[in-house]
Amino acid sequence: MYIHRSGRFKFKCREDTLDEYVVNEVIKRGDYEKHFKIEPDDRVLDLGGHIGTLACLASRKAKAVLSVEMDKTNFNLLKQNLKLNNCEDVEILNKAVTLEDDETIEYGQNTMKNTGAHSFFIKGGKRAIKEASTISIDTILEEFAPTFIKMDIEGAEKILLPSILDYHPMKFIMEYHHNIIKNLSHYTKVWRKINKMYDNVVGKKPDQVGKNWHSYVYAWDDF
Repeated sequence: MYIHRSGRFKFKCREDTLDEYVVNEVIKRGDYEKHFKIEPDDRVLDLGGHIGTLACLASRKAKAVLSVEMDKTNFNLLKQNLKLNNCEDVEILNKAVTLEDDETIEYGQNTMKNTGAHSFFIKGGKRAIKEASTISIDTILEEFAPTFIKMDIEGAEKILLPSILDYHPMKFIMEYHHNIIKNLSHYTKVWRKINKMYDNVVGKKPDQVGKNWHSYVYAWDDF
């Protein structure tokens, strides 16, 4: 474990992992604020909290932040990084977000470098089988009422997208994991629906996906 400084933040990162890369992606590159900013009135829902990078950033800007991370190891590091950056006002949940409350699911914990690639759609290989308790996306949306949703949940976006799009947050960012979902027709339907719903959409069109393992999609309404 070591301390990595990025901008005005510092994060505990694990040796021989992509933790530092993820921090730089969010803080230095500003991947989640490329097309719209986190504003003082925003309520930010961070689905796939990892080690707390976006949670720390959003806590300095937004009205409220809820960060949800299913992996216990990542979650413990998330808590430490929030404390390290004096961002302890962030609400955090060690849960897997699904369609049901209070269930237990198994997921594959990636034991290689990418500590953000844990998924309950991939098991076996170089993955340890872990368990997580669940919370439903509808419960979160109803109780937290986010205006800004970021989703990076390794294939589970296919399950949660109907509820999120029905909710229609003003600002929405997701990583769509083609390597896990493996269904271009689903991505095509999602792309068309998002374009009908939002004033602005930026991302790879279905005919631009190619062999990419994931695509960023940004969607937001004119304010």
